Amino acid sequence: MLRNKGSTSKVGLKTSNQENDDWSLRFPTKLIKEQTLLLPVRLSPGYAASTPPVIAIPLDQLSDPGVARLVNDEYLGDGFEAFERDHLLRYLRSGDCLIDIGAHFGLYSIFASASIKGLQCVALEPHPVNFKILETSIRYSHLHGSIKGLQCALGEYDGVGKLRINSSMGHHLAKDDVAGSDVMDTPVHTLDNLIERFDLGRSAARIWLKIDTEGREKLVLSGARNLLRSGHVQGILWESSVGPLENPENKEIQLFLKGFGYSTQKITPYSMFSILVE
Repeated sequence: MLRNKGSTSKVGLKTSNQENDDWSLRFPTKLIKEQTLLLPVRLSPGYAASTPPVIAIPLDQLSDPGVARLVNDEYLGDGFEAFERDHLLRYLRSGDCLIDIGAHFGLYSIFASASIKGLQCVALEPHPVNFKILETSIRYSHLHGSIKGLQCALGEYDGVGKLRINSSMGHHLAKDDVAGSDVMDTPVHTLDNLIERFDLGRSAARIWLKIDTEGREKLVLSGARNLLRSGHVQGILWESSVGPLENPENKEIQLFLKGFGYSTQKITPYSMFSILVE
């Protein structure tokens, strides 16, 4: 829903945590272009970009509860997952490579690339609609020279997998061979093979991983053994929840990473950060 009034546009949003699910925000008209909301990405204090970074969200996506939360937090709040983004940013520097696994619309990659000049980013997102928005957002933010987008899922094998369709932020790789209207085929790669195939991060001084794959983090890491063994990955920010619940595989993931020399701490109720210590 879009209504104009003077120099602002009223955009209807829908969230699952409102008593009345329908509510709205008013944006400056300059942020609406070709039925797309150019949502400004909040940078951390002390950081600036030559071109203000944005997420280019088609207005018809604003009925999605996850997208509505993203818009609300980024536009009215301190930023979507602001603590996690700031925590990661403290470690990044020019010459590093961030591999953004489960990139959604590319918020982490765009935020990091706009903040750190000379940072390389690889944004991996399997869902075609999300990936198109990611690519459009990179273009509007003038970061096509810093971010490489690839449309695929990561797992412990190479082939074709089933992506279970959920809300915009809830799509995930099905663990079993399933069929139905709520699944779609998607290319699946191990991170080890993807790095070899596309020569990702080879010139980087250090590599950092961000993993948000809706409970499939263990599968992603299982396909990255060679990379983890190399000592090139300095840290990993990973989601430790599945929706509102704790991921039951968290302890296994921590033990797995400990075997490669990583120490893990919980930094928010929903996120872990593992840093290489040996």
